[in-house]
Parts: sequence; structure tokens; C-alpha cells
Amino acid sequence: MKLLKLFLITLSVSMAGIHTASAGGVSVGATRLIYPAQNKEITFSVLNNDAKNVFLIQSWVDDQKGNKATDFIITPPLFVIKSNKENILRIMYTGPQLAQDRETLFWLTVKSIPQSSPGQNNMLKLAIASRVKLFYRPDNLSGNSNDAYRKLTFSRQGNQMKVNNPTPYHVTLIKMKYQGKDVQNIMIAPFSSGGITLPAAGAGQLHYQSLNDFGANTEILTKAL
Repeated sequence: MKLLKLFLITLSVSMAGIHTASAGGVSVGATRLIYPAQNKEITFSVLNNDAKNVFLIQSWVDDQKGNKATDFIITPPLFVIKSNKENILRIMYTGPQLAQDRETLFWLTVKSIPQSSPGQNNMLKLAIASRVKLFYRPDNLSGNSNDAYRKLTFSRQGNQMKVNNPTPYHVTLIKMKYQGKDVQNIMIAPFSSGGITLPAAGAGQLHYQSLNDFGANTEILTKAL
């Protein structure tokens, strides 16, 4: 039976699903986090919305390549959260100085593992993870992060659109429509550009929104292409 338990635990971790902000009754109290460089730490909340189940919570930070960013310390990194309870966690950056002319993107992962009850030894339980963007933001960056999406420039060749971001902030474009048809979301890194395939090749209008620092949708903007 011990071998069976070990197999099930390993399988549940390897089959972990990835969701944004909420997973399996456990939710993170933000859809994105901003870490101002001048701060010693920031905090975020984890809430167990499940009325019955208890979860083991494990949290860590990854870099853009998916490697664990050991320069970030989360306290506590591992804890049990009871049903209908909320815990506050702290994130501290202890590493060397990062780029000072732009934001650096990391990913916060919060994994929830349901606790087994007596008599459930043979049941398969899956660990589920929530991933949240974590932006490390240096002091005195030019412009306003919430207005960065207004600074983007767009160009089109056929059904290929290029988006250029001249700002030091990451800009996520959402709810885009071109000629009335949906366009996939995209995030453009600071001082970078990205390409998107449009649903039509002819001239038309692009409608788009972005997300502000609190994860709320911005005003709709329109660009002629």
C-alpha cells in the first residue's frame, strides 16, 4: 500500500494543471503582482474558498525560462490552509540588481495539493497550480505603466500585424477585434515588438484593451490598419 500511495502522489504532481489566479478552490488575491525595486518585500493573499477541503500550499517564483528564481524568497513557502481561510504571504527579492531601464518579468506559482481523508488512500488527487505574472519594476521608469498601451505603434502587411512597444513596461493586449473578428491576446515586452496573425488581410480597424497594474481592463482604443 505504501508503494501505491507514493505512485499516486507522484502522478498527481506530474499531472498538475496550470490555471490563472484560481485553481481547485484555492485562489490568489491578484491576477498580477508589481514588485517595486525600492520595496524590501511585497505581500499577496491565498484564499481557500472550499467549504470542506484542506490544502497544502507550496509557492515559488520562476524566471521567464521556467527556471526557479532562487533570489526570491516566499514566506511561508509551504503551509496548510483550512477551508474558508485566508493566508498572507510575503515575497522578498534578495538577488543582484536587475535591469534598471525596464521591468523584468517573473512568474509566481501557487500549487494547491488536496489533503487526503481517512479511507481515501486509493483515490487519485491532483495538485493544481495557479500562475500569476510578477513584474519587478525599477525606480524612476519613464512614463506611466497604466498608459503604456497608448504608446504602442501598429503596422500591417497582409494579415500580419506588428506591434511595437517603445516603453519600459510589459503591455498585455486583450479583447482585440479586427474587422469584427477576435484576435488572440499578446504580451509585448519592454522595448520590443511582437507579431500577430489577423483574421483578415484587408484594411480595417483594430479595437483593443490592456490590463492595468491591478489587473482591470483599460479603456478601449481603436487603430486604423
